[in-house]
Amino acid sequence: MMKSYAHLEQKVYSDGKMIEDKDVEMKYDGEKLAIDLREDGHKKHVVLSKDDIMKVFTQPTHSTNLLARLKLDFNTKKQKQTKKQKQTKKPQKKTKKQKQTKKQKQTKTTKKRSS
Repeated sequence: MMKSYAHLEQKVYSDGKMIEDKDVEMKYDGEKLAIDLREDGHKKHVVLSKDDIMKVFTQPTHSTNLLARLKLDFNTKKQKQTKKQKQTKKPQKKTKKQKQTKKQKQTKTTKKRSS
């Protein structure tokens, strides 16, 4: 016979004041799962049989992926991502020296050498 026990207690404080108080206790004897829930003073008791537990685990998966469901549930808006544009350098005007052809440059250098 399989026996299991689990207990979870959660208390949330904000500015020194308790804003949330939860408690869950589970006992499983191999046949039935007894769950005791307490949240902010309200109590609830649930008993699940082996068949009930199997039904929970055999539920079909959702067709929408988890991230999409979370976005729908929490109504988040997708932020547009802007691309950075490459700034191209504007071509500068060529100076008089840059405009000279190779032949002109060669003739100038030969003139200087001959003198």
